[in-house]
Amino acid sequence: MAGDRYSEAEKWNVSIIYYKLALYLSPFNFSIMLELGNSFAEQENFNQAQKYYQKSLKLNPNYPEALINLGHLYIDQGEWQQADQFFNKGYRLKHGIPYNEGNYNLLDMYQLRIL
Repeated sequence: MAGDRYSEAEKWNVSIIYYKLALYLSPFNFSIMLELGNSFAEQENFNQAQKYYQKSLKLNPNYPEALINLGHLYIDQGEWQQADQFFNKGYRLKHGIPYNEGNYNLLDMYQLRIL
């Protein structure tokens, strides 16, 4: 997909154009919505990133990547409780356990600015 090529080259504005075109052609593709959210997040356009992550989750509520990326977005905004909710669900779906049952608590590391 053209959007992926431009995203890999960190040409976020161009990747957004191509992802929007792809979404026009495939309006229920939750993966494209995730990639749009990622491109907006890279530009620090958090409102648009959140919008597309949530659209992706509306179509696929158990999409781990969208849940985890939305958790990252909430961390970037300092909304720790929201982040915790999305991280937990996303990691549980992706790895079979909540992130905080591993050897470390990812959210604590973020709060301490270790990551």
